[in-house]
Amino acid sequence: MLVPVARAFLVLLLAVLAACKPVNDRKEIKTVRKMGKLAPDVELGLDLMERVSGKSQEEANAGASDVPFAWDVPDGWQVVPGSAMRMANFSFGESAEGQCYFTMLRGGGGLLLNLNRWRGQMGLDPVDEAALAALPDRRFLFGNGKFIELEGEFKPMGAIESLPGYKMLGLIMPEMDMGDIKVAFFVKMTGPKALVESELENFNAFCASLRMKRARQ
Repeated sequence: MLVPVARAFLVLLLAVLAACKPVNDRKEIKTVRKMGKLAPDVELGLDLMERVSGKSQEEANAGASDVPFAWDVPDGWQVVPGSAMRMANFSFGESAEGQCYFTMLRGGGGLLLNLNRWRGQMGLDPVDEAALAALPDRRFLFGNGKFIELEGEFKPMGAIESLPGYKMLGLIMPEMDMGDIKVAFFVKMTGPKALVESELENFNAFCASLRMKRARQ
């Protein structure tokens, strides 16, 4: 059954709450003491997963064992910590400017909405259902997904400037009804055009390798 498996990895991140209580009383300090080290030094440059979960990069990578999917890592791809709902996350290229990840989106949003969202990231105009239907189908996980190939000026989420000469490859699986929720699955690759085209074989191999883990006996 897919429903129990899907629910197993739909885990919400714990919210980190802090409260500060104001102090109104003022006291004159007449003595000076050397403060003890009550907490570890603040680490800079941590990503969201490390700040929230407290896990190191190695621990975050090892956490993939909790995901109910398995895959093969292509040669030359570097595993990087996942974020949000990214179940597999990679970089490639001499400067790690290429990225590829496998993710799921709760609520899905529909094929056309996600296609046009990706087109918007590449600076392209939205398309209609006819253009969506014309996209090639590819075997992906539990059925067929739509293969997407886009070129343009890529604007990553949160970025101010776009990156010219970029290419995007993607596979989107239609929404699946998992009981009380709908879930869509994606594989998305971005990077400079020449780099992405050189990694097409690895992209196809990675997508083909995605599979459900065998249940433990």
